[in-house]
Amino acid sequence: MKTLTKHFFLGFVFAGNLLAAPESNSKLVVGLKIYGSSAESEAAHSRVAGTEVEAAFQDALLPNVQLNLAGGVQIETGATQSRWAQEFQPRNVQRLREAVLQWKPFSVLALTLGASDQDRLGSPLLLQRQTFPGAQESVTIPMGHWTLTAFAQQSVANDTSSLQPWASGTQGLPAFYLERVGVAYSPSPELKASVQASHFAFHNLSGPNVWNAQYMGNTIQGKDAASAVFQYGYHGIDVGTSIKARLGRFSPELKATWLQNLGAPSGRSQGWRVTAGMDYEANSSFRFSPQMELFRMESDAAPAFYNDRVFGHNNRNGFGARLTAFWPQEGVEIFARWVHAGVIEAHPFQSGLDWVQVQLSAQYDVL
Repeated sequence: MKTLTKHFFLGFVFAGNLLAAPESNSKLVVGLKIYGSSAESEAAHSRVAGTEVEAAFQDALLPNVQLNLAGGVQIETGATQSRWAQEFQPRNVQRLREAVLQWKPFSVLALTLGASDQDRLGSPLLLQRQTFPGAQESVTIPMGHWTLTAFAQQSVANDTSSLQPWASGTQGLPAFYLERVGVAYSPSPELKASVQASHFAFHNLSGPNVWNAQYMGNTIQGKDAASAVFQYGYHGIDVGTSIKARLGRFSPELKATWLQNLGAPSGRSQGWRVTAGMDYEANSSFRFSPQMELFRMESDAAPAFYNDRVFGHNNRNGFGARLTAFWPQEGVEIFARWVHAGVIEAHPFQSGLDWVQVQLSAQYDVL
Protein backbone atom coordinates (compact mmCIF):
# COMPACT_ATOMS: atom_id res chain seq x y z
CA MET A 1 0.00 0.00 0.00
CA LYS A 2 2.85 2.38 0.83
CA THR A 3 4.54 1.56 -2.49
CA LEU A 4 1.32 2.20 -4.39
CA THR A 5 0.82 5.46 -2.52
CA LYS A 6 4.39 6.50 -3.23
CA HIS A 7 4.06 5.78 -6.94
CA PHE A 8 0.76 7.64 -7.07
CA PHE A 9 2.30 10.65 -5.32
CA LEU A 10 5.33 10.70 -7.65
CA GLY A 11 3.04 10.39 -10.67
CA PHE A 12 0.89 13.26 -9.40
CA VAL A 13 3.95 15.48 -8.90
CA PHE A 14 5.30 14.52 -12.33
CA ALA A 15 1.97 15.32 -14.00
CA GLY A 16 1.81 18.61 -12.10
CA ASN A 17 5.27 19.52 -13.38
CA LEU A 18 4.17 18.77 -16.93
CA LEU A 19 1.19 21.08 -16.54
CA ALA A 20 3.28 23.76 -14.88
CA ALA A 21 6.06 23.66 -17.49
CA PRO A 22 4.45 26.05 -19.99
CA GLU A 23 3.24 28.40 -17.28
CA SER A 24 5.20 31.34 -18.66
CA ASN A 25 3.56 30.97 -22.09
CA SER A 26 0.16 29.49 -21.23
CA LYS A 27 -2.93 30.64 -19.38
CA LEU A 28 -6.05 28.69 -18.46
CA VAL A 29 -9.03 30.30 -16.73
CA VAL A 30 -12.18 28.41 -15.70
CA GLY A 31 -15.43 30.22 -14.88
CA LEU A 32 -18.54 28.89 -13.14
CA LYS A 33 -21.99 30.52 -13.14
CA ILE A 34 -25.22 29.77 -11.28
CA TYR A 35 -28.24 31.90 -12.14
CA GLY A 36 -31.97 32.29 -12.27
CA SER A 37 -34.04 34.43 -14.63
CA SER A 38 -37.60 35.53 -15.23
CA ALA A 39 -39.22 36.92 -18.40
CA GLU A 40 -42.74 38.38 -18.43
CA SER A 41 -44.81 39.76 -21.31
CA GLU A 42 -48.31 39.33 -22.71
CA ALA A 43 -47.03 36.66 -25.10
CA ALA A 44 -44.41 34.89 -22.93
CA HIS A 45 -43.88 33.72 -19.36
CA SER A 46 -40.61 32.09 -18.31
CA ARG A 47 -38.85 30.93 -15.15
CA VAL A 48 -35.42 29.37 -15.67
CA ALA A 49 -32.53 28.27 -13.44
CA GLY A 50 -29.22 27.19 -14.82
CA THR A 51 -25.48 26.80 -14.62
CA GLU A 52 -22.67 27.43 -17.06
CA VAL A 53 -19.06 26.25 -17.06
CA GLU A 54 -16.61 28.11 -19.29
CA ALA A 55 -12.90 27.72 -19.97
CA ALA A 56 -10.50 30.07 -21.77
CA PHE A 57 -7.00 28.97 -22.81
CA GLN A 58 -4.16 31.05 -24.25
CA ASP A 59 -0.79 29.76 -25.40
CA ALA A 60 2.13 31.44 -27.13
CA LEU A 61 2.95 28.76 -29.70
CA LEU A 62 5.77 30.84 -31.17
CA PRO A 63 7.26 34.23 -30.23
CA ASN A 64 4.76 35.97 -32.55
CA VAL A 65 1.93 33.40 -32.78
CA GLN A 66 -0.76 32.95 -30.10
CA LEU A 67 -3.54 30.39 -29.77
CA ASN A 68 -6.82 31.45 -28.09
CA LEU A 69 -9.49 28.87 -27.21
CA ALA A 70 -12.70 29.44 -25.23
CA GLY A 71 -15.92 27.50 -24.82
CA GLY A 72 -18.47 26.30 -22.35
CA VAL A 73 -21.42 24.14 -21.46
CA GLN A 74 -24.77 25.65 -20.43
CA ILE A 75 -27.44 23.56 -18.67
CA GLU A 76 -30.86 24.96 -17.72
CA THR A 77 -34.18 23.80 -16.37
CA GLY A 78 -37.52 25.52 -15.88
CA ALA A 79 -40.70 26.27 -17.77
CA THR A 80 -41.69 28.64 -20.59
CA GLN A 81 -45.03 29.47 -22.14
CA SER A 82 -44.76 31.46 -25.36
CA ARG A 83 -47.28 32.35 -28.03
CA TRP A 84 -44.65 32.98 -30.70
CA ALA A 85 -40.85 32.62 -30.62
CA GLN A 86 -39.24 30.30 -28.07
CA GLU A 87 -36.85 32.97 -26.84
CA PHE A 88 -36.66 32.13 -23.16
CA GLN A 89 -37.05 28.35 -23.04
CA PRO A 90 -34.47 26.39 -20.98
CA ARG A 91 -31.31 25.73 -22.97
CA ASN A 92 -28.88 22.82 -22.87
CA VAL A 93 -26.06 23.70 -25.24
CA GLN A 94 -22.35 23.45 -25.89
CA ARG A 95 -20.99 26.82 -26.96
CA LEU A 96 -17.77 27.67 -28.76
CA ARG A 97 -16.81 31.23 -27.90
CA GLU A 98 -13.42 31.44 -29.58
CA ALA A 99 -10.87 29.32 -31.47
CA VAL A 100 -8.30 31.49 -33.25
CA LEU A 101 -4.67 31.77 -34.19
CA GLN A 102 -3.21 35.29 -34.01
CA TRP A 103 0.00 36.20 -35.81
CA LYS A 104 1.86 39.45 -35.06
CA PRO A 105 4.52 39.89 -37.73
CA PHE A 106 5.14 43.40 -36.37
CA SER A 107 4.40 44.98 -32.99
CA VAL A 108 1.64 47.17 -34.48
CA LEU A 109 0.03 44.55 -36.77
CA ALA A 110 -2.08 41.50 -35.79
CA LEU A 111 -3.65 38.98 -38.18
CA THR A 112 -6.26 36.59 -36.76
CA LEU A 113 -7.84 33.53 -38.33
CA GLY A 114 -10.53 31.24 -36.89
CA ALA A 115 -13.76 31.47 -34.91
CA SER A 116 -13.84 34.89 -33.20
CA ASP A 117 -15.86 36.01 -30.18
CA GLN A 118 -17.97 38.91 -31.47
CA ASP A 119 -18.47 40.33 -27.97
CA ARG A 120 -14.90 41.63 -28.30
CA LEU A 121 -16.13 44.09 -30.93
CA GLY A 122 -18.06 45.99 -28.26
CA SER A 123 -21.10 46.53 -30.54
CA PRO A 124 -24.05 45.20 -28.47
CA LEU A 125 -26.69 46.70 -30.76
CA LEU A 126 -25.33 44.54 -33.58
CA LEU A 127 -24.00 41.36 -31.96
CA GLN A 128 -24.34 39.64 -28.59
CA ARG A 129 -22.89 36.25 -27.60
CA GLN A 130 -22.07 35.33 -31.19
CA THR A 131 -19.06 33.50 -32.64
CA PHE A 132 -18.25 33.97 -36.34
CA PRO A 133 -15.56 32.09 -38.31
CA GLY A 134 -13.41 34.33 -40.46
CA ALA A 135 -10.39 36.63 -40.59
CA GLN A 136 -9.45 39.83 -38.76
CA GLU A 137 -6.74 42.41 -39.37
CA SER A 138 -5.83 45.09 -36.83
CA VAL A 139 -3.27 47.89 -36.55
CA THR A 140 -2.54 49.51 -33.18
CA ILE A 141 -0.30 52.58 -33.04
CA PRO A 142 0.60 53.99 -29.59
CA MET A 143 1.47 57.70 -29.58
CA GLY A 144 2.19 58.80 -26.03
CA HIS A 145 -1.13 59.19 -24.22
CA TRP A 146 -2.97 58.39 -27.45
CA THR A 147 -3.59 55.09 -29.21
CA LEU A 148 -4.81 54.89 -32.81
CA THR A 149 -6.44 51.70 -34.11
CA ALA A 150 -7.71 50.35 -37.42
CA PHE A 151 -9.55 47.04 -37.68
CA ALA A 152 -11.30 44.93 -40.32
CA GLN A 153 -13.21 41.63 -40.22
CA GLN A 154 -14.48 39.31 -42.95
CA SER A 155 -16.59 36.48 -41.55
CA VAL A 156 -19.37 33.95 -41.99
CA ALA A 157 -22.38 35.00 -39.91
CA ASN A 158 -23.36 32.21 -37.51
CA ASP A 159 -26.43 30.30 -38.71
CA THR A 160 -27.96 27.61 -36.48
CA SER A 161 -30.75 26.57 -38.89
CA SER A 162 -29.50 23.15 -39.99
CA LEU A 163 -31.88 22.61 -42.94
CA GLN A 164 -31.68 25.37 -45.54
CA PRO A 165 -34.11 25.85 -48.42
CA TRP A 166 -32.02 25.47 -51.57
CA ALA A 167 -33.27 28.79 -52.93
CA SER A 168 -31.60 30.70 -50.07
CA GLY A 169 -28.47 28.56 -50.12
CA THR A 170 -27.66 29.34 -53.77
CA GLN A 171 -27.03 33.01 -52.88
CA GLY A 172 -23.99 32.03 -50.83
CA LEU A 173 -23.28 31.67 -47.14
CA PRO A 174 -24.45 34.38 -44.72
CA ALA A 175 -21.67 36.92 -44.26
CA PHE A 176 -20.75 39.78 -41.94
CA TYR A 177 -18.15 42.47 -42.70
CA LEU A 178 -16.88 45.26 -40.47
CA GLU A 179 -14.29 48.03 -40.85
CA ARG A 180 -13.40 50.27 -37.91
CA VAL A 181 -11.16 53.14 -36.86
CA GLY A 182 -10.72 54.27 -33.27
CA VAL A 183 -8.77 56.49 -30.94
CA ALA A 184 -8.13 56.12 -27.19
CA TYR A 185 -6.73 58.66 -24.73
CA SER A 186 -5.28 57.87 -21.31
CA PRO A 187 -3.04 60.53 -19.74
CA SER A 188 -2.94 58.54 -16.49
CA PRO A 189 -4.33 55.32 -14.95
CA GLU A 190 -7.09 57.49 -13.43
CA LEU A 191 -8.59 58.56 -16.76
CA LYS A 192 -9.44 56.58 -19.89
CA ALA A 193 -11.52 57.70 -22.87
CA SER A 194 -12.14 56.22 -26.30
CA VAL A 195 -14.26 56.64 -29.43
CA GLN A 196 -14.66 54.32 -32.43
CA ALA A 197 -16.58 54.39 -35.70
CA SER A 198 -17.41 51.33 -37.79
CA HIS A 199 -19.01 50.42 -41.09
CA PHE A 200 -20.88 47.09 -41.09
CA ALA A 201 -22.67 44.94 -43.65
CA PHE A 202 -24.67 41.68 -43.53
CA HIS A 203 -25.24 39.62 -46.67
CA ASN A 204 -27.21 36.48 -47.63
CA LEU A 205 -28.98 35.94 -44.31
CA SER A 206 -30.93 32.69 -44.52
CA GLY A 207 -34.70 32.25 -44.87
CA PRO A 208 -35.23 30.38 -41.56
CA ASN A 209 -33.42 33.08 -39.57
CA VAL A 210 -35.26 35.83 -41.44
CA TRP A 211 -38.58 34.12 -40.61
CA ASN A 212 -37.70 33.99 -36.91
CA ALA A 213 -36.59 37.64 -36.94
CA GLN A 214 -40.17 38.83 -37.53
CA TYR A 215 -41.00 37.72 -33.97
CA MET A 216 -38.12 39.90 -32.73
CA GLY A 217 -39.22 43.15 -34.42
CA ASN A 218 -37.75 43.02 -37.95
CA THR A 219 -39.82 43.71 -41.06
CA ILE A 220 -39.86 40.80 -43.52
CA GLN A 221 -41.59 39.57 -46.67
CA GLY A 222 -42.65 36.02 -47.49
CA LYS A 223 -45.28 33.47 -46.46
CA ASP A 224 -42.92 30.86 -44.92
CA ALA A 225 -39.28 30.18 -43.97
CA ALA A 226 -38.40 29.09 -47.51
CA SER A 227 -39.52 32.36 -49.10
CA ALA A 228 -38.76 34.82 -46.28
CA VAL A 229 -36.55 37.81 -47.03
CA PHE A 230 -35.85 41.02 -45.13
CA GLN A 231 -37.78 44.09 -46.24
CA TYR A 232 -34.55 46.13 -46.02
CA GLY A 233 -30.84 45.52 -46.37
CA TYR A 234 -28.45 45.79 -43.42
CA HIS A 235 -25.37 47.96 -43.91
CA GLY A 236 -24.52 51.09 -42.00
CA ILE A 237 -22.59 52.91 -39.31
CA ASP A 238 -21.93 51.97 -35.67
CA VAL A 239 -20.34 54.52 -33.31
CA GLY A 240 -19.30 53.90 -29.72
CA THR A 241 -17.64 55.99 -27.02
CA SER A 242 -16.70 55.58 -23.37
CA ILE A 243 -15.02 57.51 -20.58
CA LYS A 244 -13.97 56.29 -17.14
CA ALA A 245 -12.26 58.19 -14.32
CA ARG A 246 -11.01 57.31 -10.85
CA LEU A 247 -11.79 59.73 -8.03
CA GLY A 248 -10.52 58.24 -4.81
CA ARG A 249 -12.62 55.16 -4.09
CA PHE A 250 -15.13 56.08 -6.82
CA SER A 251 -14.80 55.27 -10.54
CA PRO A 252 -17.65 56.74 -12.62
CA GLU A 253 -18.07 55.44 -16.16
CA LEU A 254 -20.22 56.50 -19.10
CA LYS A 255 -20.73 54.47 -22.29
CA ALA A 256 -22.79 55.26 -25.38
CA THR A 257 -23.34 53.52 -28.69
CA TRP A 258 -25.32 54.64 -31.74
CA LEU A 259 -26.32 52.67 -34.82
CA GLN A 260 -27.64 53.75 -38.23
CA ASN A 261 -28.78 51.24 -40.85
CA LEU A 262 -28.37 52.97 -44.21
CA GLY A 263 -30.61 50.39 -45.87
CA ALA A 264 -33.80 51.23 -43.92
CA PRO A 265 -36.00 54.36 -43.93
CA SER A 266 -36.09 56.99 -41.21
CA GLY A 267 -38.04 55.88 -38.15
CA ARG A 268 -36.91 52.26 -38.57
CA SER A 269 -33.15 52.58 -39.00
CA GLN A 270 -31.59 53.83 -35.76
CA GLY A 271 -30.63 52.42 -32.40
CA TRP A 272 -28.80 53.72 -29.36
CA ARG A 273 -27.91 52.74 -25.81
CA VAL A 274 -26.47 54.84 -22.96
CA THR A 275 -25.02 53.24 -19.82
CA ALA A 276 -23.91 55.08 -16.67
CA GLY A 277 -22.23 53.29 -13.78
CA MET A 278 -20.17 53.90 -10.67
CA ASP A 279 -17.62 51.50 -9.16
CA TYR A 280 -17.06 51.93 -5.44
CA GLU A 281 -14.01 50.23 -3.89
CA ALA A 282 -14.91 49.69 -0.26
CA ASN A 283 -11.51 48.08 0.37
CA SER A 284 -8.94 45.96 -1.44
CA SER A 285 -11.12 42.85 -1.18
CA PHE A 286 -14.59 44.19 -2.02
CA ARG A 287 -16.25 46.61 -4.40
CA PHE A 288 -19.73 47.13 -5.82
CA SER A 289 -21.16 48.90 -8.83
CA PRO A 290 -24.65 50.29 -9.52
CA GLN A 291 -25.52 50.85 -13.17
CA MET A 292 -28.39 52.41 -15.13
CA GLU A 293 -29.10 52.23 -18.85
CA LEU A 294 -31.48 53.71 -21.42
CA PHE A 295 -31.98 52.27 -24.89
CA ARG A 296 -33.92 52.53 -28.12
CA MET A 297 -33.70 50.09 -31.03
CA GLU A 298 -35.94 50.73 -34.03
CA SER A 299 -37.44 47.84 -35.97
CA ASP A 300 -34.88 47.50 -38.78
CA ALA A 301 -31.72 49.05 -37.37
CA ALA A 302 -30.00 45.62 -37.37
CA PRO A 303 -30.83 41.92 -37.88
CA ALA A 304 -32.66 41.01 -34.68
CA PHE A 305 -31.48 37.40 -34.77
CA TYR A 306 -27.95 38.42 -33.68
CA ASN A 307 -28.46 41.05 -30.95
CA ASP A 308 -29.48 40.86 -27.29
CA ARG A 309 -32.70 39.09 -26.26
CA VAL A 310 -32.54 40.72 -22.80
CA PHE A 311 -33.43 44.06 -24.44
CA GLY A 312 -36.14 42.48 -26.58
CA HIS A 313 -34.10 42.69 -29.81
CA ASN A 314 -35.69 45.31 -32.12
CA ASN A 315 -38.66 47.71 -32.14
CA ARG A 316 -37.93 48.34 -28.45
CA ASN A 317 -37.21 51.20 -26.09
CA GLY A 318 -36.83 51.17 -22.33
CA PHE A 319 -34.45 51.20 -19.40
CA GLY A 320 -32.59 48.88 -17.08
CA ALA A 321 -30.73 48.71 -13.78
CA ARG A 322 -27.97 46.46 -12.49
CA LEU A 323 -26.18 46.09 -9.14
CA THR A 324 -22.93 44.13 -8.97
CA ALA A 325 -20.86 43.05 -5.95
CA PHE A 326 -17.32 41.79 -6.57
CA TRP A 327 -14.69 40.12 -4.39
CA PRO A 328 -11.53 40.42 -6.56
CA GLN A 329 -9.23 38.31 -4.39
CA GLU A 330 -11.62 35.36 -4.55
CA GLY A 331 -12.76 36.04 -8.13
CA VAL A 332 -16.43 35.96 -7.04
CA GLU A 333 -19.16 38.19 -8.45
CA ILE A 334 -22.89 38.51 -7.72
CA PHE A 335 -25.22 40.68 -9.75
CA ALA A 336 -28.94 41.40 -10.02
CA ARG A 337 -30.39 42.92 -13.18
CA TRP A 338 -33.75 44.23 -14.35
CA VAL A 339 -34.68 45.42 -17.84
CA HIS A 340 -38.00 46.84 -19.03
CA ALA A 341 -38.42 46.89 -22.83
CA GLY A 342 -41.48 48.56 -24.31
CA VAL A 343 -42.66 48.45 -27.93
CA ILE A 344 -42.02 51.44 -30.23
CA GLU A 345 -44.54 50.56 -32.96
CA ALA A 346 -47.56 48.30 -32.42
CA HIS A 347 -46.55 44.81 -33.53
CA PRO A 348 -48.63 41.60 -33.72
CA PHE A 349 -45.81 39.49 -32.21
CA GLN A 350 -44.45 41.87 -29.54
CA SER A 351 -45.56 43.38 -26.24
CA GLY A 352 -43.90 44.95 -23.21
CA LEU A 353 -41.17 42.76 -21.72
CA ASP A 354 -39.72 42.64 -18.18
CA TRP A 355 -36.53 40.63 -17.67
CA VAL A 356 -34.99 39.87 -14.25
CA GLN A 357 -31.81 37.89 -13.60
CA VAL A 358 -29.72 37.06 -10.52
CA GLN A 359 -26.32 35.42 -11.01
CA LEU A 360 -23.37 34.17 -8.96
CA SER A 361 -20.11 33.60 -10.81
CA ALA A 362 -16.60 32.52 -9.81
CA GLN A 363 -13.36 32.52 -11.77
CA TYR A 364 -10.31 30.33 -11.23
CA ASP A 365 -6.81 30.76 -12.68
CA VAL A 366 -5.70 27.19 -13.35
CA LEU A 367 -2.52 28.07 -15.30
